[in-house]
Amino acid sequence: MVESLNLKRKNGVLICKRKFFQDPFLIVYVFNGEPVYAESFLVKEKWWEGLLSDEEVEEHIFDNLYRYAFKKSGERYLRRLREYTYKVIEDALRMAEDYGWEMEEEFTDLSPERIAAMFSLVPDRAKPSEDPIRVGFVNTYVAGAEGLNDFLRMLGPMRENALKVMQEFEDFEGSVGFVLPLYNLVRIDLKHDRVWAVAEETETFVRSLLHFKKPFDVSVPDISEKVKASRVKWAVWGYGKDRVILCDSEDALMLHRDEAVEVVRSYHERLRRILNSIPIERVQVPRGMVEMMLRNAMARNPDPDTLVKEIESSLGVSVETEE
Repeated sequence: MVESLNLKRKNGVLICKRKFFQDPFLIVYVFNGEPVYAESFLVKEKWWEGLLSDEEVEEHIFDNLYRYAFKKSGERYLRRLREYTYKVIEDALRMAEDYGWEMEEEFTDLSPERIAAMFSLVPDRAKPSEDPIRVGFVNTYVAGAEGLNDFLRMLGPMRENALKVMQEFEDFEGSVGFVLPLYNLVRIDLKHDRVWAVAEETETFVRSLLHFKKPFDVSVPDISEKVKASRVKWAVWGYGKDRVILCDSEDALMLHRDEAVEVVRSYHERLRRILNSIPIERVQVPRGMVEMMLRNAMARNPDPDTLVKEIESSLGVSVETEE
């Protein structure tokens, strides 16, 4: 199945989206026409499993974990990364075929030197970097720079929500994340820049909020109002060593990092089950109208129960999903 992807003579990142919902289900980094790293929400296994301990991951994940693995294991790391990459691609494409998803590809060029440095495909003497693309983010935008429209375009049906978030939280100090339907959006405060990023992996999303500059002097009522106005599920920020705050449109909840990861992951998984359970074949309206209605419904309804009610009312079908 890897051969079905258009990778030859390319260096960069390939994003495979479900055409109907415009959400990425497979992300592949390509070096000289060969896939060197892939990730997908359909595959739970991590590339470092069996190679690094949990303690090593915790200590080095934001200092370029790939470089650390290369220095420690050399060829064994490269073999593991290749095996993992091909497994993720094969599994994700097979499951997409089983679900009957129509796929479209979007490719962003990156220099071969950058790809090699990101994943330590060759020895390098670069100093550890806080470049967010090195720590698991699939799309980044430096606030105030050019390229905002390209950044928002990847967010598909959530782009208007994302723009609203970026405006509402412009004056918020510190790193903060946002849980949108289908996406995790994060703003990282670095030493000299504020970087907006899309985090495919929930674990990366939560870890980043603990690693980078934490906010201070937070008014939960103010944040709740911004969350409500932006139509996101939660605003999330780091608190202390390993705890985060999840703030919705009404209240705030403090959780241990691992608890927060599970809550956010479960939320996205439930939304995907809802979308996959819609009996499109029974809907008596053109497919293009269904697509537009679903995108608008997701943008309006971050809460799954409310989303289901609007879908059932608008399309005249029953959506049954397991909790």
